Amino acid sequence: MKYVRIPCIVLAALLALSLVNSAAIDRRCADWLELVEASDAAAVRSAWDQADELLAELQTELDRCSLWLHVVLSHDMPDQAASLLDQARLMCTLRQTAHMRRALAELRGLLEQTAEGERLSLGNIM
Repeated sequence: MKYVRIPCIVLAALLALSLVNSAAIDRRCADWLELVEASDAAAVRSAWDQADELLAELQTELDRCSLWLHVVLSHDMPDQAASLLDQARLMCTLRQTAHMRRALAELRGLLEQTAEGERLSLGNIM
């Protein structure tokens, strides 16, 4: 019985860490989605300076979490998000509403998919 205790403690600690990590990713994705939505709304209103500021804030946040995302997720997600964000910022600079909104829609889908994949649910456990 003594030999089973340590592996059980280690497994319980790993489970706790994975749950904390899952909640953190879900929370971060929700924050990033708010920035995407606000930037999209600013682009629709043709408030280009505000849209660019929001996208710059999003890029700062994603850059700050880049290493963590590369460790806990596949390498594709942070790279795709950075690419889509670069496209959106370029289209914002060029004042191309339709193209910017398309890039933001793809980024929104990527963030929603990431949050859903990390969310604690029966489907994700099975």
